[in-house]
Amino acid sequence: MVAKRTKVEEKAHSELLVELAEMDLWMQQFRLKEGYIPEAWAEMEDRAPVNEPKTKVTISLDTKVLRWFKAMGRGYQARVNAVLRTYMLSILCKEVKGQKDVDWKGEPL
Repeated sequence: MVAKRTKVEEKAHSELLVELAEMDLWMQQFRLKEGYIPEAWAEMEDRAPVNEPKTKVTISLDTKVLRWFKAMGRGYQARVNAVLRTYMLSILCKEVKGQKDVDWKGEPL
């Protein structure tokens, strides 16, 4: 039996489902259009809803990963952020087991 989620876990789970549905829809459209990158991706950084302030950091990514995101055009940083946010929500709602169960501030749950 799976333990019932807390309100915070349930909210993260709901947000995760929305993010995954949007990504799945995008991937289906991407495959159907044989590699067509929607123009909306090019404007993502300008149009993306900003719920949290952004913090500039230096991050090292695998060369192939960075090339893959950059190949999609402008807004690749927003896409990297969206992938990381989806992973974070997956852990917060306990759909994915993280190395540590921590909240959004990195505090143990």
